[in-house]
Amino acid sequence: MDELENIPAPVTFRPATSIPMPVLPQIGEVFVGPGGKKDAERIGLGLSKLSSKRKDDIQMAKKYAMDISIKQILLRQQKQQQENQQKQQMYAQALSIMSRIYVGSISFEIREDVIRKAFEPFGPIKSINMSWDPTTGHHKTFAFVEYEIPEAALLAQESMNGQ
Repeated sequence: MDELENIPAPVTFRPATSIPMPVLPQIGEVFVGPGGKKDAERIGLGLSKLSSKRKDDIQMAKKYAMDISIKQILLRQQKQQQENQQKQQMYAQALSIMSRIYVGSISFEIREDVIRKAFEPFGPIKSINMSWDPTTGHHKTFAFVEYEIPEAALLAQESMNGQ
């Protein structure tokens, strides 16, 4: 029973009475935000008409913002286009490297047409590059055969390796 005596009695709250707010005189300009437009118009504090100079300033600011936005979009597009060109160049370079095989230990008597006949069965040849020694007039005993498709280069390498 002693414990019940220590419990405080419930407090009753009374509703607050409304206190009227006095209408104070305004000093200086009154600025009405977007949420108070209706109330401001009701009591006569609507937004004032803009002067032609302010309208011109707003138009100039809008034009400037539009110009900046357009410039940013154009810069982004230009950057994207450059990145795409770089990707295409890298892809073309990788494709070219994958389509090229090295042919070494070639006899001095063998010419380009013999190499073409030997490697043409694997696929269409794009080019054959043989380095020539200007003093001797012979090739340097190696060549690069570039195919139009990488699979032909892989097939030629697997078939002719070591022969």
